[in-house]
Amino acid sequence: MLTLQALATRLGGVHHGPPDLALRDVQPVDSAEAQHLTFVNDARHLELLASSRAGAVLCREGDDVGDRPAIRVANPRLAAAEALRLFHPRAAAIAGVHETASVARGAFVPASAEIGPFAVVEQGARVGERTILGAHVVVGRGCRVGDDTHLYPRVVLYPGVTVGARCDIHVGVVIGSPGFGVEMGPEGPVEFMQRGTVTLGDEVRVGANTTIDRATFGATRLGDGVQIDNLVQVGHNVTIGDGVIICALAGIGGGATFEDRSVLGPQGALAPDATLGAGTILGARGALQSHGRLDDPGQVYMGTPPIPLADWRRWVVLRRRLKRGKKDL
Repeated sequence: MLTLQALATRLGGVHHGPPDLALRDVQPVDSAEAQHLTFVNDARHLELLASSRAGAVLCREGDDVGDRPAIRVANPRLAAAEALRLFHPRAAAIAGVHETASVARGAFVPASAEIGPFAVVEQGARVGERTILGAHVVVGRGCRVGDDTHLYPRVVLYPGVTVGARCDIHVGVVIGSPGFGVEMGPEGPVEFMQRGTVTLGDEVRVGANTTIDRATFGATRLGDGVQIDNLVQVGHNVTIGDGVIICALAGIGGGATFEDRSVLGPQGALAPDATLGAGTILGARGALQSHGRLDDPGQVYMGTPPIPLADWRRWVVLRRRLKRGKKDL
């Protein structure tokens, strides 16, 4: 439970209503109950709020929420996301090594870590303080895993991978598998050995069943605060800056670069050696060709080749008109 006043302080907002009002979770405006905090982000939410049973609401200055207890903030949806983290803090490690786990003699596992059933920590690996390794996790030889990181069940770190502090690596993720380097020889394809590694910064989230390939030489690098959705393929020697968002089913070719706070939408693609500039957004199913570059902070691009969102919308309308015109011929 958190009080209205405590939440306002933590969220940087101003509360109106009983400061000691106890709240226990965040719920949508149409399903919230008296013990819940909700949020209104647009006119439709404000309409629904009139019949909502929510105990308190996150809203903007000037929003008419009647006499309902409220916390006024600049961005209610962002504040709701932060409130959820307060109500549901990350899982704390239950210190100990499960009897079925395998920890190599030369590995380092601190007493504060939680090592789950059938997890494997190989020779020379180091696990951070209060880190959680779920069931069947494999931490390969020479890997480094930072403090307070959570590797969910069946995560595999190939040898030599580094994962920072306070990361969440979800079920089935594979980090450090060989990149896809192939040269065509006179008798067929020849594998170009991948001898590099992968490094992840702090507070990185990697969604379920995503794969991140090791570099040919050097490292595939992810910065701090990167957010990767489920089922994403990150190729060898990719560089991902701080605060980047990559949505589900994206495919990223070797050597591509994401500058800080760029965004790639669902099923988007960066071909080898392409660059998505700082703060630039490439929307769903958009694709950037090899050695291409988009560098327009705050601008949303769509399509293949990518064009600004406004132009893409005009193109969609024009295409529909042309199709109708052909039917009339």
